[in-house]
Order: sequence, then structure tokens, then C-alpha cells
Amino acid sequence: MVTRVGPKKDPTLCLNACRYLREYCETCNIHGVHYLTERRPKAEKIFWFLTLLLSISGCSFMIHEIWIKYQKNPIVVSFANEVKSLYEIPFPAVTVCPESKCSQSKFNYSRVYGKLLNNESLSHFESHAFFYLRMVCKNLGNEFPNLLVNKTVGDDFFLLIEEVKYKMRNKKIMTKCSRQLKPNIELSCSFLEHFTCDESSYTPIITDVGICYSMNMLEKSEIFRPNVIYDEKLNFTKSNYSSGFDGETGFTESAGVHSYPYRAFKSGVDNSLDLVLVDQVDYDEKCSAVQGYRLLIHRPQDIPRMSKNYIRVSHDKETTVAIEPALILTSPEVKNINPKKRRCYLKGEKVLKYFLVYSQSNCQLECYTNFTMKTCGCVFYFMPREGETPVCGAGSYNCLELVKVQFKLEEVKIKRSDPSEYACGCRPSCNNLHYNVEVSQTDVSYQTFSENVDRNASEKRRYAQVKIYFKHDEFMSLERKELYGVSDLISNFGGLLGLFTGFSLISAVELIYFLTLRPYCNCKVFGRWWGSPK
Repeated sequence: MVTRVGPKKDPTLCLNACRYLREYCETCNIHGVHYLTERRPKAEKIFWFLTLLLSISGCSFMIHEIWIKYQKNPIVVSFANEVKSLYEIPFPAVTVCPESKCSQSKFNYSRVYGKLLNNESLSHFESHAFFYLRMVCKNLGNEFPNLLVNKTVGDDFFLLIEEVKYKMRNKKIMTKCSRQLKPNIELSCSFLEHFTCDESSYTPIITDVGICYSMNMLEKSEIFRPNVIYDEKLNFTKSNYSSGFDGETGFTESAGVHSYPYRAFKSGVDNSLDLVLVDQVDYDEKCSAVQGYRLLIHRPQDIPRMSKNYIRVSHDKETTVAIEPALILTSPEVKNINPKKRRCYLKGEKVLKYFLVYSQSNCQLECYTNFTMKTCGCVFYFMPREGETPVCGAGSYNCLELVKVQFKLEEVKIKRSDPSEYACGCRPSCNNLHYNVEVSQTDVSYQTFSENVDRNASEKRRYAQVKIYFKHDEFMSLERKELYGVSDLISNFGGLLGLFTGFSLISAVELIYFLTLRPYCNCKVFGRWWGSPK
């Protein structure tokens, strides 16, 4: 029987490798390594081996912690080095929404509601107007599920709920407007004590709570893409004012004093925007039991979402709104960090379907719009849309209510799975401006507003006054900076390696040298890679 014997290992190879390793340990500058190769008792070698093992383990753990922090939190937000002036930022856009959605003298919403509860017949106009107004009135639920109501509405829906001032000579238009249902709201304002607002200074705009009025807001062509359909009244005139404002980067260097949006040059109540709101006592409580106004302070490039956040303005009150701007800028070195890590978008990094200017609020509105269209096959009346996109009517009530809940649950689900993620990727803008407000109110008699008006006539009108102003001439801005740059990361790694093991950059070069250049030179000089025998 023949036994096959495999090739024998060369004992000299292991011996020469050990000799070469011993040579490296004796010459390298890493602390404690040379003790492992000395001719010393075994107990000492075990001691130094365990010491080195513990040092390397501790060093590796701390380096791992720094690396995780660098990956998850590469950005720190701190105060900027310089203060900012009010002149560098726009005065906020101001949107006012009357709570009254229906004038009883034009259409008795409560009476028609009672007719439906009593199963009485309605005229075509009553049925048409009631279910259109139901989209903007406070919804009481779907009390009439057996009625056949259209799931979508046409353009006449917007004609019905809007209130537009037409010239009396256009009888055809006035006939069409005679059946508009929205109560008459008078709005007057002045700014910086010398500028008086006119009709070109504020414009009607459709929001999620109906018709509102916005001032100091960008035009539709500067907010939306050309193919987007939105409230046509948003195209108001900015005559005699130069453009010089970018929605993401702010005012350009060429922007003059009379640029648009308006700027406040000084702080204080004497440099405020003063609003006087006059409402006729002709509202329908069934449509909206709450009276007064909603007021929102927002950026000029943002579409207001009045159901999200607002300030309550009551009748017969003077409301003062003191503004403290909060500006966050981004340092240039942050641009190289991935948007997911820095948790914000720079200009041009996130492109929206409907909006020219990216902002988190505009992105969230677009996301909500797409979600509604996908679920219901139509969109809310206040959402941007393209030409063929249908607008949901009262017949889509159940679906729209379901969408509100599902969309919120989807946002919560995304946050729970990844706290750094946002629905539809709607992260904040890296260069972001918002306005913190302090609100106070006091009672005011109506005679303050109109001293020469007959008392009996004045009792049929409700007044409210608002003063909006900046608190300080200058403010501190914040800046996003790198918490750990590449140099910081190398310094931390090097410091830990040096602290625990004495390892340095020269040590790394020395290791590479023993693995590459030295064996090659040994072969040239001695004819063998492990060098000359001792």
C-alpha cells in the first residue's frame, strides 16, 4: 500500500518571517511592541500583550464613536460672527382671512341647511351654491349621503366664492357677480408712516380656509411654473418697484431701496404696517360660528396654509404683532456634505413640480397635492394643479377627509422609521428665514376708527386694527457649520492613536516601508527578502 505524502512546508520560511517580524518590532516606534520580542519571562510578554490588546480595543471603540458622530451629525448650528440689519431681509408677507365665508343677505346658508334636514326641495341655485359653499364653510360632516352631489366642481366654483371688485360699467360682469356669496370686507393699510396701500398692494388669494388677502407677496409668475393653474388674482401689479429679490438667496446686490418685496428700514411701532379691517355684521353663523380674522406672517415666496398656523384677530380689538426674524445661513464648506446628512437643501438641489422656488412649506403642499390626486382622483380647490386636473367637490367629502388622516399617518410612519427623513423628502432650506412673533391685544372703541360716521350705521360694522413691526434694528443670525471636517476627523483619529499606542503618521509610513520597500531592497543587497542574518 502506497501512502501519498503532500508537499512539506518549508520550515525556513516561517523562521525567516518570524525573524523579520522581530526586526520590525525592535525598530518601530509604537509603544510596548518591542517588549514582545525581547528575551524576557513569558509573564512579562503576556502582560504587554494584554496591555496592547486593551489599548487597541479602547482606541478602536472611540474611533468608531467619532466616525458614527461624523456620519450622523456632521453639522452644528451656532451664532454667526456678524449681526444682520433689517435692510438685508424682506418685510414678511401678511395674509388676512375673514372667518365669515357667507353673507346672509346674498345667500342664507342656514336656511338652506334647514331645508335639507327637513327634506324640502331646493332650487337649482340653492343646491348649487350650498354644496359649493360647503367646501369653504366649517364642515359639519356628511349629513346628506343620499343626495347626488358631484365629486368634482367646475370653474364656476371659484366665481361663486371669490369677491372681486369690478367696474360698474361692465354690466355683464356685474350680473355674474351679483350672486357671489362672500361678505364684503374692507381693508386699508399704511406702511412706514408715509406709504399708503392701494389695490395693487394686496390681492385676493385662495387658501385652505377660503378667500384671503395677501400683502408683500411675490407674484404668481415668480412662485409657480408656467403650466400651473392657481388663483389668477395672485397676479397683481408692482408698478414703480424694481425687482431684485431671489426667493432662496434673498436680495441681490443690485436691489434698490424701492425693491419688492418691501423692506423695513427701522424697527418700532412708528415704523409698522398698520391694517384696518372692516366687516359688515351680515355673516351666517351656520357656515362659520367663529368671527374675526386669521392672520399669518410668512415669507413672500410661500403659499400660506391658514389651517396650519395663524394669529387670531378679534373684532373691536387692536392687535400688535412684534416680529423677531430668525435667519439661518450655511457656510460654504457644508455644500460638499450630502443633503441627507446636513438635513437641508441648497438652491437647485430639490426641484418641485409646481413651484419655481423651493421651500419646505411649498414642498409639503405639493406632496399633499400629489397624495390627494393619487387617492381621490382630484385635488382640493386651494391646491396648485395642471390643466386637466379636476377639483374635488362636495361629493368627494369622504375621500378628502380620509386623505387628511392618511397623509398625517404617512408622515408619522416615515418619521418613526427614520427620524432624519421627511415625507416626500421635504427638508428645510439651508438658507432659511422665518419670523417669530409676539402678539398682544387690547379693546378699542369703534369711534377710534370713524369719528364722523353716524352711530347707527357704525353699529352694523365691526372694526379691527393690526400693527405689525420689527422689535429691533439688528438681529443675530445663525449659521450651519461643519462639526467635523476632514481635518478634524484626522486630528481626532491621530490623537486617539497617539494617546493609546503612540501611533503616528511616521509609524504608518514605517509599516508600509517594512511591507514593501525594505524587502525589495533586501533582495537587491543580500539576495533574500528578510535581510542579512545576525
